[in-house]
Amino acid sequence: MLFIGRYDHTIDSKGRLAVPSRWREALLGLHEDRLVLTKYRFGPYRCVHVHTLGSWQDVHRRFESQPPLDLKMAALRRAYLSHGQECPLDPQGRILLPPHLRAYAGLERDVRFVGDGLHAVIWDRAVCDRIDGDDDSAFDDAESLARL
Repeated sequence: MLFIGRYDHTIDSKGRLAVPSRWREALLGLHEDRLVLTKYRFGPYRCVHVHTLGSWQDVHRRFESQPPLDLKMAALRRAYLSHGQECPLDPQGRILLPPHLRAYAGLERDVRFVGDGLHAVIWDRAVCDRIDGDDDSAFDDAESLARL
């Protein structure tokens, strides 16, 4: 499944968050009824990475294929995988955001889902707006874009 697009949503008082309907429909079509969430950082900005169970298993396999004595990779593996948590979709298509991930990423109420291909990111909406202002300069690198 490809996570595409941006969707603004609100965390309710119980910590539940509705998955964007387009993504929810695609997940159900693939018989995926849960997502895996983990912490992530983009520069100084903290967020939550979202994976399908299948893509999470692929990430796990890629970590497992790394040299065991690569200490930087081992630290990244521990930080990324150990915070992963399966979050089932409820009948209304919501997930319960784990408190430790909400606290880590500063997710209190207004959030933005951002599709990033094989995974998605949940951002605090104000942080995402700040990053969006910085993103525009990435398009100045036409050489990298041409290599795609």
